[in-house]
Amino acid sequence: MSKKYVVDYLYRNYFNARSKAREDVNVSAQKAGYEMFFLKTQTTTEANESKTKNFSKYLHHIKKLIVIFDAILKIKKDSTVLVQYPLSPFGDFFSKCFYWALRKKSCKVIILVHDIVSYRETGHFSKKEIATLNQASHIILHTPAMKALFNSVGIKPSMSLLYLFDYITSELPILHNTENYEVAFAGSLEKSVFLHCIHKIPFREIKLNLYGLPTDKIKETQDIRYCGKFSPENVNAIKSIWGLVWDGDSLETCSGVLGTYLRINSPHKTSLYLAAGIPIIIWAQSALAEYITKNCLGITISSLYEMDEKILKLTKDEINEIQRNVSFFSSKIRGGEMLKDVLNNL
Repeated sequence: MSKKYVVDYLYRNYFNARSKAREDVNVSAQKAGYEMFFLKTQTTTEANESKTKNFSKYLHHIKKLIVIFDAILKIKKDSTVLVQYPLSPFGDFFSKCFYWALRKKSCKVIILVHDIVSYRETGHFSKKEIATLNQASHIILHTPAMKALFNSVGIKPSMSLLYLFDYITSELPILHNTENYEVAFAGSLEKSVFLHCIHKIPFREIKLNLYGLPTDKIKETQDIRYCGKFSPENVNAIKSIWGLVWDGDSLETCSGVLGTYLRINSPHKTSLYLAAGIPIIIWAQSALAEYITKNCLGITISSLYEMDEKILKLTKDEINEIQRNVSFFSSKIRGGEMLKDVLNNL
């Protein structure tokens, strides 16, 4: 019987809070019968991409090559190998070699995409990243828009869609008073440039609660308050009725490179909110907007100025339907069922 592995990397044998999504993939995959396989590295992405030609750089490369070669030897022939992409510390070259060698051992290489580094940073796919992804047997993507992008740049393996990442936690959602109009935004407050001017919106009923590392770039008012940071598993730290999914540098639309990225990806904060039992407010042109609407998991807005109006005009029946659907998806996401369903159908 062929083996199944889920491959991820360990940097100095350490995970931090930013890797919550990767940890949850590991758990979900193991529930689906995959065995954990770690690529252990002492070096970083920066070391791999350094342009400095010195002994230290070449030593980093040799260490990475040893790790990759060891993995290729240990992974059995004809196995199914689920790889979390990107394998950041190893870069495109070593990742491509790894996938190619596994295919030569008659392994089925399934790449689960967390992030498209070149596209997120520049709005364009790099040739290196396209070549790396083309070494896969199958690719698991976020949304139909991401699949369309992959097809348009010549990425050829078969593809399936995840839509929402799992957000595994043992905490059960806390029910809140639905007549409360508090909206949460959790994430990088410093990089979320639109927050730096959100005090300009004349909210009628909404109170905006911000969660993440503190920054002095956001003006707190009676309607906007900083609520601190919390550990990834502590989803009930979010004391709000709605969760906002927005990015970029504008209040009117999601603009800039990060805002545009919402047109193709499934932000992990969407799963965070749903795991906490909180309905979604999301940009109407985002890749997830249709999915959120179709499954009645929240509302869409074209501008942040619409939040008050859109929330206030919801009827009690509409709110109750949204809450029922959020409760159903919350259970699946907290239990790691989203990825498990995809893997079981491959």
